[in-house]
Amino acid sequence: MVEETGKNKTGTRSPNNLPFLQAQLLERMYLNIGSGRGTSLKELSELTDYPEHSKILMGALRALIEKGFIAGSTEDGISFSVPKDKFSLFHFYKATNAKNG
Repeated sequence: MVEETGKNKTGTRSPNNLPFLQAQLLERMYLNIGSGRGTSLKELSELTDYPEHSKILMGALRALIEKGFIAGSTEDGISFSVPKDKFSLFHFYKATNAKNG
């Protein structure tokens, strides 16, 4: 079960309180989705230096799904999308990347 920490005043989860690994994964996936690319488990493994099927990496991905930051599954390959209620956060990452690009 996911902790209730990290919720803002409206009751939705904020990325500000995510553990570093989860924030790192979320940023990469959102930026890749924004540029029309998928994110492979291999890419996330290289980014984090964790083996592709390590318990830590898979746990961080499952936590992001449970917290509602990404939609998808870690069971049948890696395929993620942005939930509709997270589009504003997704667009923030995309705009920030475009400015810093």
